[in-house]
Amino acid sequence: MYVGVDEAGKGPVIGPMVAAAVRANPDQLPADVDDSKRVPPERRVAIAAELRA
Repeated sequence: MYVGVDEAGKGPVIGPMVAAAVRANPDQLPADVDDSKRVPPERRVAIAAELRA
């Protein structure tokens, strides 16, 4: 299993913050994704749709 954790936001002192953790079987993850910041926006949309399905 892979576990990933990420956060976004300014932090509790200066604004809202969101944190998430995900556990997934490596065989079920897209092969070309290891950092969402390196994935083009249109590919992110496609991956999101695939994961929700």
